[in-house]
Amino acid sequence: WVVKPVIRGQDAKVFILDFFGFHKLRNKSFNVPEKRFLTAYGGSPANTFLGYYLPPRRLGLGAAAAAGGSTASASVGGGMVRKNQGIIWGKDPKHYEGAHKVKMLRAIADLVPLVSAASSPVFQHPNIQWVGHRTRDQWNQLLSESKFMIGLGDPLLGPSAIDAVSHGCVYINPVYEHPVRDAHFSSQHPYAMERIGAPRVCSVKIKDLAGVRKCVQGALALNLEPTVLEDFTEEAYLQRVKAIFDL
Repeated sequence: WVVKPVIRGQDAKVFILDFFGFHKLRNKSFNVPEKRFLTAYGGSPANTFLGYYLPPRRLGLGAAAAAGGSTASASVGGGMVRKNQGIIWGKDPKHYEGAHKVKMLRAIADLVPLVSAASSPVFQHPNIQWVGHRTRDQWNQLLSESKFMIGLGDPLLGPSAIDAVSHGCVYINPVYEHPVRDAHFSSQHPYAMERIGAPRVCSVKIKDLAGVRKCVQGALALNLEPTVLEDFTEEAYLQRVKAIFDL
């Protein structure tokens, strides 16, 4: 790529917003080091975690919910009773490709109803409801009334995983057989796996049907409340912004 004249010689002032991170941006006349790559969830340890904040109103919570706790999250009361149902995370039918994924989803649907917002039905099962596109409010409502959301391995690092756990919906996180994207990612959402963890996240290989069933059964036994994850409070986000840009 060609450096625009207006930023030539400004290497020390440039930041790169990069969802996945990792790589240095350099050519003969321009070099942006890894620490100036700002990522959504943290990529390489050499990158800088910027993230974002999740407004409590998106979760149906009051402003007091924004006061993050000292550990992984700041829980908020509500006592919501959820349906014994799960959500399939995958809007694009291509995310369902692979016989092992269909086998896994059928095994889950034999236990509990599933809902998918895929653009069109991918296969038939009496316990799977294909509801199509959801508005943001409809999607948030679905997360609020469901016990779990299961990923299919793609999209990598999507924000839906954070939305799910924030709504109190357990995220079942697929662990890859082999790491992807230059071997840097071992699961669909490493941040959720490493920074949130149980009971809100259950990481398992999709082909491990016994392990998947265990994650589902564990989620069905819970009734988690909505929560503002500490990293995604407005206060924590603004602290990162101020530190990064020396404000």
